[in-house]
Amino acid sequence: VAITGNIGGTSTNALTSIDINQSGGTGNITLSGNIGTASVAGAGVTRIGNSNMTGALTLGGTDYNTSGAQEYDAGSYSITGTDPDFNTSGEAVTFESGTITLASAADLNIDTGTSGGSVSIVGAIAGTSTNTGTTTIDIEAGTGSVSVAGIGTRIGNVTLDGSGGITLNGDITTVAGDIDINDAATLGGSVVLTTANGTVDFASTLVGTDGATNNFDILSGSGTVAITGNIGGTSTNALTSIDINQSGGTGNITLSGNIGTAS
Repeated sequence: VAITGNIGGTSTNALTSIDINQSGGTGNITLSGNIGTASVAGAGVTRIGNSNMTGALTLGGTDYNTSGAQEYDAGSYSITGTDPDFNTSGEAVTFESGTITLASAADLNIDTGTSGGSVSIVGAIAGTSTNTGTTTIDIEAGTGSVSVAGIGTRIGNVTLDGSGGITLNGDITTVAGDIDINDAATLGGSVVLTTANGTVDFASTLVGTDGATNNFDILSGSGTVAITGNIGGTSTNALTSIDINQSGGTGNITLSGNIGTAS
């Protein structure tokens, strides 16, 4: 399936919904244009691909603005547009399993507004060999939650916001970029955060997942590390281990909260 031009574009010609191979189909899907604009939703609920799709979903536009939820499900994803924005009006954005590859100009922004649209990215996010380490990832879920898998391969700054909680399900590696986790965070298992001298900042609490092995490592080089909130706190959400620049690194480290409690 290939759609070369834009979809929607004004408040009077938006599509009510979009379903492309949502109920089945394995072939590649390419959307070269936008859905809506930066300020206008081009469709309602948008569902592209399905759990059995083995082909690639290529998104070459700059705006994916919908009034309804967005669900993408493909064998892999190639995001090639310049500074692509995925926006909803308080509805969820989901990328199911499959690696997301960002082109060098594809600074990824996902923003579900202030009213609680969650963001879930099941597969890893990676740059390409041509990325210089300036390709950024910025996810804003408002009062909703954010869940991400691994992030790496020549990625720059990573910023995750969601007052409903942020779950880290894989390692994050940046090329001199900063890692900012701006709300309460949960490890979905063992996680390593690595920057090439960038900063690592947790603005709130950090806990583990009950029943999981929650080894936590930070490698920041000369970059500073700050964890503002408490770490662990109950017998069910304790971290298995904590290593912060244990194998090397020269930057300041600040832990403003507690590790566990008195009892």
